[in-house]
Amino acid sequence: MRYGTRIVRVIAEVSGQRVVIESVSEDGRVFRTSVKWTSLSELENGLFQEAG
Repeated sequence: MRYGTRIVRVIAEVSGQRVVIESVSEDGRVFRTSVKWTSLSELENGLFQEAG
């Protein structure tokens, strides 16, 4: 999934259409943030996806 310019993974689903996401900063720090599902977008074609 993508959140803005960051590639993230969804860790947990919480109330009110929100999820907890995890991302890693350029210096290696791990961040967890609660965001709305609607703020996330699918990744574009990558290593494990077929080109359409």
